[in-house]
Amino acid sequence: MTESIKKAIKLCLENEDYKTTKVLVSKIYKESEVEKFLRMHKEYIIVGGGVIKKENFNENLIKENYENLKDNLIVVSNEEEWNEFKTLINNQTAEKEESQLEIDSNLKKVIEKYIENIQEQKKIFNCVKNSIGKTKEEILNNMDIVYISVGEHKGHMEEIFMAEPNIAITKNLYVVKDRILQLESLKK
Repeated sequence: MTESIKKAIKLCLENEDYKTTKVLVSKIYKESEVEKFLRMHKEYIIVGGGVIKKENFNENLIKENYENLKDNLIVVSNEEEWNEFKTLINNQTAEKEESQLEIDSNLKKVIEKYIENIQEQKKIFNCVKNSIGKTKEEILNNMDIVYISVGEHKGHMEEIFMAEPNIAITKNLYVVKDRILQLESLKK
């Protein structure tokens, strides 16, 4: 039993929440199956006899907001609860995929507004999508490529990148005068 679970149990006992305490000290139903399933859904972890999103289970969050633990702990103690959990996760995954398809469609529309050549559109789309999860410098390098492709128009380039909400950028991230050397090397 991890320290985090011990602290969560202590907090539950302090709040006289014996139902959640029981879940935390119990063993999850079909543990090996659940572990295998969670390898594909890495945002969840097993906590006692249930599962919870990792973001909802850390020491600071538990101390600050006990209700968060109680409300987000999903009990998996029998076949019915196990099937409900799988259905919930599969539905969430499907919703994320639908949402991503909408984002991709919107991004393509924004790109098409500024770039006519289909090959260039694909290149820019891939450039933007490849910026997800990258460092600031890698994003700036991709922004250079898009900036040149949209005729060196900063507003168009920013609109394209902002159409992908999974990239953390702001209006002031890209400063053309700071990127002159990189831009010159791309134009050659």
